[in-house]
Amino acid sequence: MISLILAILSGTVYVFTMKLTEVKNGNRYAATLFNYVMAVVLSALMMKKKVVFYNTPDGWFAMGFSVFAAICMVAGMLYSRKCIQANGAPMQTTFYKLGILIPLFFSLVLFKEIPTVTQVIGIVIVVIGVIYMNTGRKDTHITSFSLLIIVFIVGGMVEFNFKLYGIYGDIEIKEYFLFCTFILSAAISLVMMIRKDRKVTKTDVMLGLLTGLPNFFISYFSILALAQLPTYIVYPMLCVGTILLVNLMNVVVFREKPTKRELTATGIILIALIFLNI
Repeated sequence: MISLILAILSGTVYVFTMKLTEVKNGNRYAATLFNYVMAVVLSALMMKKKVVFYNTPDGWFAMGFSVFAAICMVAGMLYSRKCIQANGAPMQTTFYKLGILIPLFFSLVLFKEIPTVTQVIGIVIVVIGVIYMNTGRKDTHITSFSLLIIVFIVGGMVEFNFKLYGIYGDIEIKEYFLFCTFILSAAISLVMMIRKDRKVTKTDVMLGLLTGLPNFFISYFSILALAQLPTYIVYPMLCVGTILLVNLMNVVVFREKPTKRELTATGIILIALIFLNI
């Protein structure tokens, strides 16, 4: 249970360190780069065997698959930063977590994992929540619904990446897979920064490194929690706990009060997430 609580806290801190970059009008590309630099260092320290390259089929698979994972993770972070600026941290977190619908869909198509009755109910509730959120737009802080959809997609693809690795990859070298993923993420982020914005300040570096701490520990503590607790407990608690804490901290720290429509829509989607993870 301690690992689960730490994963929830890491997810909450992660969202708000990203938000600080946008509030201070920082270089999101530089912050993203140094986020992954920190994640590389931490993943290297956490590796049981300090091996830079596994010259085995499983090692090659982990390295190859980390390319797709890195692309999705960098896209997820960059669009999440934009989405936080446009729509606020609570909406970004809600839609990012809602991305679990994507691995659910692909599991149905590719692996013939038929959804349960409760998951079908969850999908229906999600549709209701999204429709409700996208109507009556005057009573909302949302300025870019398209960014919410993008965050939903990339969030789902990140989850699907880890699901695929869990099925086809070697769990014994999962730290190596994360290490490769973070190195490639840092390389992609460096290219993006050079192309988009080369002006780097000390604040960008510090906020990036600060974001890298919770970003790494989300994955680390989630893996530990899943090893200690049933999946049907971990995923609902992780989704709902993070969303609720982000909403609470957004009011307390940034004094941004959600509208009635946003509160209602968030509540609807929270209920959907519980049904989807039962």
